[in-house]
Formats: sequence, C-alpha cells, structure tokens
Amino acid sequence: MIVKFSLLISFILFLAFIDSQIGYLKIKNSGISYILRTKIHFLIIGFLLKGVIFREGLYPFFTGTIYVIIGFMGFLFGFQLREKFIKRLNSKKMIEILLKGFFSIILVFFIAYFLSQNIYIAALITIFSTSISYFFLFKKDDNAVPVYIFNLLVIFLFIFVVENLYIPIKFVFLKLLLSFLSAYLIYLAIGKREKVEIYIILIGFLLLLSGIAKELSISNLTFSFFVGFIITNLKFPSKVKLEETMLKLETPLFSFLLFMMGLLITRPSTFYLIVIGIFGIAGLLIRGLLYGNFKFQIPISQISILFIVDFIGMFSGEFITSFIIIYLISNLLILVTGKKNDYKVS
Repeated sequence: MIVKFSLLISFILFLAFIDSQIGYLKIKNSGISYILRTKIHFLIIGFLLKGVIFREGLYPFFTGTIYVIIGFMGFLFGFQLREKFIKRLNSKKMIEILLKGFFSIILVFFIAYFLSQNIYIAALITIFSTSISYFFLFKKDDNAVPVYIFNLLVIFLFIFVVENLYIPIKFVFLKLLLSFLSAYLIYLAIGKREKVEIYIILIGFLLLLSGIAKELSISNLTFSFFVGFIITNLKFPSKVKLEETMLKLETPLFSFLLFMMGLLITRPSTFYLIVIGIFGIAGLLIRGLLYGNFKFQIPISQISILFIVDFIGMFSGEFITSFIIIYLISNLLILVTGKKNDYKVS
C-alpha cells in the first residue's frame, strides 16, 4: 500500500507540473482553453485510477494535504480583494452589489434549508447557486472584476457564518484576531524579500497556518481567506512577487485537490442530481436578474469545490458524486452555449 501511495503521489505531482507548463492561453478556442484551465480532467484521472488500480480507499491519506491546499486557496481568494479593484466602484454601486449578494444568499439558503433540513447541504446549494464563477472574468466587460470581487466577499462572509454557527462568539473573535496577527507576521517576513525567499516563506507559513487551524479545530478556508485579504491591502515592495508566486502554485495545488475529489466518486443519486441541477439553473436565473450580462455564465464556481472538501464529513458519497457530475456538466456546457467572442481569456 505504501509503495502504491508513493507512486501515486509522484505520478500526480508529475502530471500537475506538466499540466502547468502547457500554454492554454495559446489555444484559439476560448471554450476549450477555459475548460483545460479549470483542471476538471484531474477529477476524471482520480476516478479512473481509483477504479482501475487503487481500490483500498486512498482518500483518508490525503486529509492533511487537503487542509494545506484549502488554506492556500482561501489565501489566494482573499488576496484578490485588493484596494485597486474596490476603488473602481463608487460607494453607491458597492452597496448595491453587496445587497444583491446578501439578498440572493438569504433567498436561496432558506428555500434550500426548508427542502433539505440540512444546514450544510443548504449552504453548498446556496454557494453554487449565488456565487459568480471565475468564468465571468472571461467576459469582455470592464465591470466584471469588481462585481466578481464583491460577490466573492459576500460568499466568503456567508461561509464564515456557516462555519461558526455553533461556536461561542468569543472564539469567533479570537479567530479573527488570529487572522490579523498571522497576516501581520507574514507581512513582516515577506515584505522586502526576494522571489526565491518568498516561495520558501509562503509555503512555510501556509503549513504553519494549516497546522494552527487544525489544532484549534477551525476551518482553514475562511481563516486563510481573511489573512490573504488583510495582506493584499497592505503596502509592501514584494507584493507583486508574492502574487506571482501564488499564481504559479495555484495550478498544481488545485489540480491535486480535484484529483482527490475524483477518489470520492461512487454511485450518484438521481434525486440529488435533479435537485442540484434545478438549483444550478435557478442560480443562473437569479444571477441574471440581479447582475445582468450572465447569458453565458454557466460554470459552477470553484468555491463550491473548496466548501464541499472543507466540510467533507457532512455530505454522503452519493451527494458528492452527484455534485461532481453537475460540476463537470456545468463547465462543459460552455462549449455548446458560448459563441465566438462571447468570452475571452484575460
């Protein structure tokens, strides 16, 4: 088993590295380029390897790795909420987008909870129904980035509430305080470093933050998100180098996360397939009414993947498999719904 596991790790890391070196931006078909950049093919690789070679149930071996990747992705999403994007909107437009986001979340969550009687299923349905996909940034629209950024902020605030529903308020404040202290510590360590040093320090801090979060039994997703959000709005010389470092690490790490999701695929549930599909379509209609210009905003947001992995124990195998199938379909649909020049790689 150890030999198989070691070979598997080496193989997937090799695939992720090779995949990250391919210039998908050079592909003329924007739809295919987008799909390849989502790394959904790693879901399929995980499923095939599980079914053909690894039948012992490898997923538990990856729980520590997942905690680190979740922390990195949360940090990266938080790092996107920088001041220069926020300044693109006046206060009236900013409040309008935030209110639209909160309204759609409250509406979908209560409907989903009424039907499922499960907070975590209702939360996941709310996230993929109301969050704007990364695909929206491919639209030829100057307002795409600020709308996406503020929607991202609202979604992560919602996840933060779900994570802390049953936690005493004093521990919630301690979590926020820990986020500020961690961000300041990273700022002091990275502020004036060279690029090679940033790689080492960033990886070290992500491991440290993941370990702290795990020991304190708090979710690493929003904890790291707040750390990234704070750091990106501080001024320091090496901020650009830090961003370059994260973008280079994002591709292989998210590929690895999707591969691990592929290991969980079992028999889907027809009921969940229908429910998730219906809410996915309803989400398109809601986002279209609230934000406009969403005719081709088909794919389910990657934040849904992060949430379902972060709360993996709260979902059945049938539900996870059903979600993965809808997630794959939602990404592939852009090949048949998109038209030339409807979206671009930016």
